[in-house]
Amino acid sequence: MDAVLFDLDDTLYDQVKPFEKAFAKTVGPTDRLDVPQLFRMFRHYSDLLFEASVEGSLSVERMRVLRFQRACADSGIVVSDETAAAFQETYAWNQHHAIEVTPAIRELLAWCAKAVRMAIVTNGPSGHQRAKVRTLGLDKWFPADRVLVSEDLGVAKPDAEMFLRAARALGTAVDDCVFVGDSPANDVAGANAAGMPVVWFDRRGIPLVEGTAPTWTVTREEEILPLLKSLR
Repeated sequence: MDAVLFDLDDTLYDQVKPFEKAFAKTVGPTDRLDVPQLFRMFRHYSDLLFEASVEGSLSVERMRVLRFQRACADSGIVVSDETAAAFQETYAWNQHHAIEVTPAIRELLAWCAKAVRMAIVTNGPSGHQRAKVRTLGLDKWFPADRVLVSEDLGVAKPDAEMFLRAARALGTAVDDCVFVGDSPANDVAGANAAGMPVVWFDRRGIPLVEGTAPTWTVTREEEILPLLKSLR
């Protein structure tokens, strides 16, 4: 293992906290909701709709409304377009002001910075994703050219090309990289397609996509560093 590639959202930080705060502000109290399950469905619909937004058949704004409405509908909650848009605005604000890197992730990145080459590989609008990197203080470990964003590259996970480009950017072979990510649809499937070993960070218990297979699976942040040390 010469290089480690990290997904950003829900891998290097926990997305549930800013999600729950946005829901409480725009929709209502969360004390009777299974917030982790609601968020799992939000991520599920986000993955399903993202490709259409990349292709241009669905605007990013409409995709963001629909993913929230459909996740809420699965929990018996009807949300108007206006409320869904208000949720997205608040959620986006929270992602720039109410997110943090845990001590376990800081320890992981500090070790990787000394032992391997590394980069972030993430889907989304470039300005939005890079702002999160700065808010989290991740620019300490990842300079701008080591934050690879789908909008900049014109290709998005799970397309194998995004993983291949990331390996080339680090000057290493695909099979000498390890990808660490939480999304079965984007991270595991994409790494599989590129022939890249992948650590699936099963943070949410989202089912794997049929036909995909992580090389390794972890369920807690604290498990990632010992695994990578054993591979090094």
